[in-house]
Amino acid sequence: MFKLISFLFHPFSFLLLGTFILFNTHTYINFSYSNELKLLVYAVIFLNTMLLPVLISWYWSKKGRISSILMEQIADRKKIYLITFGFYLATLFVLSSFGVPVVIYKYALGAGLTVGALFILAMLNKKLSAHLSAIGGLCGALVMLSFRLQTDLLTLIAVFVILAGIIATARIQVKAHNESEVYLGFLLGFFTQVFIFS
Repeated sequence: MFKLISFLFHPFSFLLLGTFILFNTHTYINFSYSNELKLLVYAVIFLNTMLLPVLISWYWSKKGRISSILMEQIADRKKIYLITFGFYLATLFVLSSFGVPVVIYKYALGAGLTVGALFILAMLNKKLSAHLSAIGGLCGALVMLSFRLQTDLLTLIAVFVILAGIIATARIQVKAHNESEVYLGFLLGFFTQVFIFS
């Protein structure tokens, strides 16, 4: 069960999930942009931050270059973070040419910076939870969006905070992280987004 939770809420999925949520809040972001633009943004994010990193990670795991796509070892994380950071840079470049909402671009930028920070920490042999960094970033973006646009997202924020607790428990139970690594991972993602949106 805990391994399934870790797989279902893999960090690769959160930029797409967060973008979908941001595009569908009851704010100008939902009503001011065409469905065609939204679909194009979803496609770019899915390709660059989910499909390609997953395929490369899966290929590397089959070839023995990493031990698991779940990134249990620091050595695995260094490689996956580096390639993922490259894909995030490409995504930001493409999104900037589309004229996407500033909120979406900032969320992607915050996520990319979080991946970069995780890579630097991995190079220093420090391991924080990427799962919690991802959902922490989404929570941070929702909190800042709620303040900036004066819209009530409290229920949505509460749902993701509870989900963060479930994911944190799963990561601890599968012995991928200790408590401090999941807490600090969440805070890294959360405050990176707060900084970007400030």
